[in-house]
Amino acid sequence: MRKEFSFSELAKQEFHRYALSTGWVEVLGKVEHGFHCLIWGGSGSGKTTFALRMAGELTQFGRVYYNALEQGYSGSLQDNLKAAQLTAQQHSRIKGVTHTFEEMMADLQKNRARFIFIDSVQYMGNLGMTYGQYKTLKEFCKKGKKSIIMISHALQEQPKGNHAKSIRYDVDIKIKASAGVAVAESRYGATKPYTIYVKKESNNLFSPPAPQRG
Repeated sequence: MRKEFSFSELAKQEFHRYALSTGWVEVLGKVEHGFHCLIWGGSGSGKTTFALRMAGELTQFGRVYYNALEQGYSGSLQDNLKAAQLTAQQHSRIKGVTHTFEEMMADLQKNRARFIFIDSVQYMGNLGMTYGQYKTLKEFCKKGKKSIIMISHALQEQPKGNHAKSIRYDVDIKIKASAGVAVAESRYGATKPYTIYVKKESNNLFSPPAPQRG
């Protein structure tokens, strides 16, 4: 980070931003390369399905590294993947792993992924991902302009645990998922809620809406 800079120079500078599809710009804003994001919500809120849809959108800009620590290689993650309705091409650009923090850092040294998902913060080690580990990962990603997207449990509408709360205040995009709707607070100007699923009145089941690709 520059210790001194000219506001005249800043006014003229062009920063690299991802050309997200219209629907996603409305949700996340005009995100810069190397953005950081925290998604949180209670059980059944739709946060993992939302994260997978977001991963699918980002595959057009680079490979995705999805650390599925919480669900792992399981039928429940498969259900989330089906609900996300990703294409075969999007599937091919997402690498799924269940790595500890140390294994993840070692893998990322040789991995060309541009987007790193951690699902979830609470499952990264016995006590969850620490704020120190987050800062280490953030510093590593800084050089390559890699983005970090983390998923967290919720407690009383807030990310669960002191570390997750600290991470929330540091990230560029904060997204709360609740009852099938994701609402973002973004430094990049997002304004529109995202419908993850719609509850069916008749049989109390959930049906996903069509993916919002703009």
